[in-house]
Amino acid sequence: MLDKKYYNLQYLGSKRGHWLLRHPKSVLAIFVFFIIAVIYLFYGLPSWQIKKVKISGDYNFSAAELKDLTLRQMKARWLLFFKQDKLWGFDKNAYQKRLKERWIFSKLEVSKSMPDTLILKVIEQKPNFILKINDKIIGIDSAGILSNFLIPNTNQSAIELQLETLPENISLGQNIVSKADISFLNQFTEAITGQKEKKLTIQSILIKNSPDRTAVIKLIGEREIKVDRSSSVQRQIDALILAYSEKIKNKNFQYIDVTVPSRVYYK
Repeated sequence: MLDKKYYNLQYLGSKRGHWLLRHPKSVLAIFVFFIIAVIYLFYGLPSWQIKKVKISGDYNFSAAELKDLTLRQMKARWLLFFKQDKLWGFDKNAYQKRLKERWIFSKLEVSKSMPDTLILKVIEQKPNFILKINDKIIGIDSAGILSNFLIPNTNQSAIELQLETLPENISLGQNIVSKADISFLNQFTEAITGQKEKKLTIQSILIKNSPDRTAVIKLIGEREIKVDRSSSVQRQIDALILAYSEKIKNKNFQYIDVTVPSRVYYK
């Protein structure tokens, strides 16, 4: 008669299995430490350090300005612990937001090229007008929105827009003037500038409070041109150019009122 033999089918590596089962906290701690070590080593590799920014397109800002904003983003924290100076941890969305706070773009694309390069494709737009508040200069885009902060004490070709009463809590992204008003003022200022007359050099534009739809274009020499934003811009432009060329050009005028195009007032 054959002897019956019984085999223990438990896991052959029972000692290891028992140790793992008996010390779950230690296993978890070792696993977490291993993951952290891998992340740290991966993050810390110098090959991931951002070293270059390649930019193409149409822009007027300097390399120094771009470098300054890029370094600020690289110093920002990722997951509260890591700086964003490594390419794989660099936040492109936050970087784009930072760039848009300084400049206006009709095109802005940010991408990464391993292992150490940021690539920017941009088309910059100049602000249509600017708004000065204390020591801040804010660009206003074609939709009348406060779009970006500009550096004080720099030459700005955009004309200053003044509001009779400033809204409270002004912030970027706020619609400060209607798109139609921006279009009106753009057309009028371009027509005036096109005359190439020193007397018609524009310094700023004052927007009157609603329901008053007039605006005052302030010229050098404390001269003014009063316009009506609710009337035809082309009729007012034509009336101004005709009256100026035929009657006002050689006079030392103080103001011109074209709010009624059929009858231009001046003094």
